[in-house]
Amino acid sequence: MSRSAEKDLREKLRLENQFINRLGRILMDPISIQTRLLERFLLGHYTRTYDGFKNTFQKRRDIEMTKFQRLRMRDYTQGEFNKRAVRQAKLITDNTRIILTGIQKLDIPIQEQRNMFQFRMGVRATRIVTTETEWSAERTKLREIQFLQNGPDGENAGKKRWDIIGDDKMREHHLYSANQLVLVDSPFMVADELLMFPGDTDLGASAGNIINCRCSAFYSVPKKYLTKIT
Repeated sequence: MSRSAEKDLREKLRLENQFINRLGRILMDPISIQTRLLERFLLGHYTRTYDGFKNTFQKRRDIEMTKFQRLRMRDYTQGEFNKRAVRQAKLITDNTRIILTGIQKLDIPIQEQRNMFQFRMGVRATRIVTTETEWSAERTKLREIQFLQNGPDGENAGKKRWDIIGDDKMREHHLYSANQLVLVDSPFMVADELLMFPGDTDLGASAGNIINCRCSAFYSVPKKYLTKIT
């Protein structure tokens, strides 16, 4: 296990623990109000994750963004979080409805239906928590690097490395991707799929490549490529 991956995992677990219980309660609420509750709740979680990871690279390199850069990054990333929260809330609610409908069709007592639904929602909540924390943490780290290099459309001359936890829970294709090194603006190739960072879905990565992923991206950028630091 790399030290950077271990440090990231500890912070992700701290944020996940704040997230899990409340999410489980929302998933047991009436489906008619789930989407609205989930949008607000997911956005809050993404924002907390942003706060936990926005200084990851700066602290390691003993640098600081200008105030203008910080504000630009916050506003830009918040827009991404809003879009993600809306999309994921609808996806989660739709899947909850499918699960509930399938259980209700079973020829078993009502109480057993309720117990089955509660169990499945508990398992599902854990997957959601891990996946959404991974996405928001790794998205924040990428944006920090890009804004330190003059914004997401600026020159990106640094590199990033795919870091793994390395325990017996690792999926094989993530193990094979360990230490893969690419330019900041280039995607990783993992199991023949492209990901800008662990947990990324924007380039079409499948659920099997992102669900419950605990990998991390480690960034290395020479100071000469960074924008002016305060």
